[in-house]
Amino acid sequence: MSFRVLVPKPKQFSTKRPSKGIEVHSVLRKTFNDKHERYYATTNDAQRDWTTILSPTPFDIFALPRTASEGEIKSRYYELVKTHHPDKCGENSPAALERFRKVVKAYEILNNRQKKEMYLRYGVGWDSPVAKNPASRFSKGSKFGSNYAYYQGWEADNDTYKGEFSTTERFMSNPYFAAFVVTATIFGAAIQYIRIDNSVGWIRAAEERHHLKAAHYLATARREGKLYGKRKQAEMMLDLLHANGVRDPNERSDDEWRAILSPEQFHIIRQKGTERPGTGEYNKFDREGVYNCAACETPLYYSKTKFDSGCGWPAFFEAIPGAVKRQEDNSLGRKRIEITCAACGGHLGHVFKP
Repeated sequence: MSFRVLVPKPKQFSTKRPSKGIEVHSVLRKTFNDKHERYYATTNDAQRDWTTILSPTPFDIFALPRTASEGEIKSRYYELVKTHHPDKCGENSPAALERFRKVVKAYEILNNRQKKEMYLRYGVGWDSPVAKNPASRFSKGSKFGSNYAYYQGWEADNDTYKGEFSTTERFMSNPYFAAFVVTATIFGAAIQYIRIDNSVGWIRAAEERHHLKAAHYLATARREGKLYGKRKQAEMMLDLLHANGVRDPNERSDDEWRAILSPEQFHIIRQKGTERPGTGEYNKFDREGVYNCAACETPLYYSKTKFDSGCGWPAFFEAIPGAVKRQEDNSLGRKRIEITCAACGGHLGHVFKP
């Protein structure tokens, strides 16, 4: 008895775009040897024409899964171009141009790895418009005719909530991420509050230290003032200046004084000269304050002790205690009292009636 083996003839599949209602077969061929070949085909019976989808995504247009290879994407793109190109289909209507634009846009996203990754994660790069149905936007018989009518008012015109991104989970929609953000915010605010509280405490402590130090110095100055008087305090201050390396003004040479004073000031203060009566800057000066030595800036007189003597020079009836020195001067054949600065020895004037 002889047997006859029947070998099924493999089906041939076309790469042309199938017409509506015809199944699409994806063929994978695996060769085991040169004589025998096996074909594996998967069929999507429920495939839908993407032009009838309200808001098609790039994957809807190409009818490919997200794991499709680059070759499959290019092959499918060539098929779509042959079908939807205005020159091929012979239609130049706005709808045909829009369909072809979607095909090109979808290919740009799927064929570029970075754009595809951004689209899959955040929905960036796809601006497919959402069709609107004004009649179904609001229902007359119900407050909220349908869920679509309720949400369409603020989502329909927003490009962010279109395409693949409309079903992608957002960061803030994740309760764990939202809880993390809230916790981090509270933790950061607590740290800032602690830092501010510590800073305020440190500032207050520093102010307290400075206050105590100033109070100690003031108490010491008052005690020494009662024990030694103004003159002794001036001498102690000079000793302190010498200890810190500050030179006594009396030890300056004439060249040093010339570098500090103007020629007129040097003539009057260091050479005991006299300015012409009525020409001095402070003869008619009546502002409140303190008059200092022009050479060493030592306070000498309070403005409230100044009076108009009619002699043409500034006159004071009382000096600051310990600020000036008095000594006899018989240089012009008559007895006068010369007034000098106690700090630098500069000539200040004469008193004719002591």
